[in-house]
Amino acid sequence: MDQQNNIKKTFSEKFAHWYSFNKQKIPMIFIFIGTILFTAFLDFNVQNTNFNFQSHIYAIQQLTSSTMNNLTALFLFLMYLFAAIQLFNGITFNKKNSPVVLITMTFITVVQFTLALLYRSAFINEALTRSDYTIDSATRLAYSINIIGALLFIVGTVFAWIYVDWKYVKEKD
Repeated sequence: MDQQNNIKKTFSEKFAHWYSFNKQKIPMIFIFIGTILFTAFLDFNVQNTNFNFQSHIYAIQQLTSSTMNNLTALFLFLMYLFAAIQLFNGITFNKKNSPVVLITMTFITVVQFTLALLYRSAFINEALTRSDYTIDSATRLAYSINIIGALLFIVGTVFAWIYVDWKYVKEKD
């Protein structure tokens, strides 16, 4: 029992020590994971195997006879673009904790979450207006991945608001 308490104490002490030196990295960690979710789950097919992953591109292709096809492709492109920009913001915030970077992160997070919701609503609207279209598991996976990524961006941005250095002054190099 004593050894188990020592292990727990050691873990909590190690975590407290890690947290005291790395708390400003927490927003970057959440944004990094969110960026991976946004960008890593494109459709792919491993040749010479039966492994075939379908999500975003497959979901958009199901809308070929609809005007929503181009719109959802635009939403996906913009989400990928903003995810890459947000990753750089997360890295910059990790180094500087600047309020300017925080405001940019907040703006991009709002845009990203809005795009994820619009992406999802395009598929739901299509299912409601077309009798020959149903939302399948690949489509659910596609918009769920984007919403989870956007939620991770929100968590990262909330942590950034907690750890921002409001007295930050840019030093001349």
